[in-house]
Amino acid sequence: MKFHLTGIWRILVKSRIAIYVVFALVAGCVSATVIGQPAAKDDMRTCPADMVPVDTFCIDKYEYPNEPGVKVRNFVNFADAVGICLSQGKRLCTTDEWSRACSGPHHFQYPYGNEFREGACNVGIVKTDQYYTWYGLRKTDREVTASKPALTGKYQTCVSGYGAYDMVGNYWEWTDAGVTEHAILMGGSWATASDRVSCVTKTEKAIKFYRVPPVTFRCCSDFLPKSKAADVQKPPE
Repeated sequence: MKFHLTGIWRILVKSRIAIYVVFALVAGCVSATVIGQPAAKDDMRTCPADMVPVDTFCIDKYEYPNEPGVKVRNFVNFADAVGICLSQGKRLCTTDEWSRACSGPHHFQYPYGNEFREGACNVGIVKTDQYYTWYGLRKTDREVTASKPALTGKYQTCVSGYGAYDMVGNYWEWTDAGVTEHAILMGGSWATASDRVSCVTKTEKAIKFYRVPPVTFRCCSDFLPKSKAADVQKPPE
């Protein structure tokens, strides 16, 4: 049995079905184009130029005052850090945000990888000496030689996969642990033993009103809408 397409088409036109078929096909194509089009990756993932993008937020590139090659501002307590961040339209990083920014997209133990590298970050140098006593007992002498404070970004190898510098060593950094009495300091300082500092190194009961030499901070913020970000950093691919 043969179908005569011309005849069928005439029937459809007469019954106005063809009009609806064409309309449906065109509308479907337009909808598929609009709905199926992926959103631009950076539509809602932009950061101010002085910050770098992490997975769900932005973080200062350097320790405060968040500028390259300058002296870090220390002797700040928890309230100082919170207030300064808020005055900039930012917030003090939570402990979890800080750790994620340090370990990078690959969740490294150190900013640069999972294996410790001597001299990569500004931390104390550990020297050990093993010896045996006259009665055969092996003993180990452990000596930690402190480094000294460095300018922001001086250690070019001490940078996380997200682009944040000096998150291990140089200065301890205040973080918001979400408790009222104590805060958590992260990352160690120039005097912290190299074998005891990483992206999860912390002091869990730091007194919030203390101002001490090896302590500073950095700020975090939410991503900026693309329409409001005139000078931005985009997240790594």
